[in-house]
Formats: sequence, structure tokens, C-alpha cells
Amino acid sequence: MKKEYLILVTLILILGAYLLFHKENQNKYVLPEIEKIDTSKITGLIIGKKQSPIKFTKKEKYWIVTDKEYPADSSSIEKMLDTLKILKL
Repeated sequence: MKKEYLILVTLILILGAYLLFHKENQNKYVLPEIEKIDTSKITGLIIGKKQSPIKFTKKEKYWIVTDKEYPADSSSIEKMLDTLKILKL
């Protein structure tokens, strides 16, 4: 075997052993729990950037674009809210 291959294999084995046995940073943090969201209590939603957010408001069973009083696609907003229900880290 060539000398270069022997050095390369040795370095790979040393690196692999180091990564296998050096578990110092694996358990130093815990992801926070996300509280369950009751989407039936949500009456407003803001989506977007700080400069130009889109605001939605729930009126009875329908959603509207707040600034313009246009009807919004309620099924799309309900899908977003359903996604919030199952959100996990």
C-alpha cells in the first residue's frame, strides 16, 4: 500500500474515533415545548414583513382582509391554523 493511502486511512480512523467518543456537546440543551394552540379562539392573523403585513380578521365564520374589508380564502386560512395545531420543534 502506498504511504499516502496509509496516512489517509490512519487520519480517517483517528477522526472517526474522535467523533465517536467525543460526545461533549450532545446533551447540553433541550428544545422548549410548544404549548397547544386552540385555533378556535384566534380572531386575527398577521402575515408578512414589518413594512407590509397582511392582516386578517375573523367575522362570524368567515375571514376578511382587514385593511380592505375583502373576503379572504377561509379554507386557506383554516389550513394555516390547522398547521399551527400540529407545530413541533
